[in-house]
Amino acid sequence: IDSKSLIRKSAAIACRRFSGTHSYDRLAQLMHEIHTSFGLNTNKIVATITDNGTNFV
Repeated sequence: IDSKSLIRKSAAIACRRFSGTHSYDRLAQLMHEIHTSFGLNTNKIVATITDNGTNFV
């Protein structure tokens, strides 16, 4: 959120390919690594957009 206008902001920060099992646990681990590599406070992340894979409910 822009602190002056209070308008919500969004950005694509990563697009990664990875091999191996695409389980929920592995995807969650990878997303956490991406968030922390950008120095994001994971307590403030309210949504993450993914593809429409069967790994997510």
